[in-house]
Amino acid sequence: MILINPEYNKPIERICAKCGKKFVSSPWTNAYSTNKKHLYRYYKQESWESDNLPSVVSLCDSCAREELNDNNVNMLLY
Repeated sequence: MILINPEYNKPIERICAKCGKKFVSSPWTNAYSTNKKHLYRYYKQESWESDNLPSVVSLCDSCAREELNDNNVNMLLY
């Protein structure tokens, strides 16, 4: 869901779950679904998350390309 309020559409700083690189992106991009959280060194599990459910990870463009090609993640939004 994309909201029309500009407050929710400001670019945000993210940390790539795979390489740890900081990058800035729209809140609606660079989010990927995965069941393989153990692959990502910089992934921080939230207290409400379960180990057996998919999680959302943020990946920089180069890591996302690699992970999509290896079928480790699924794209949520583009």
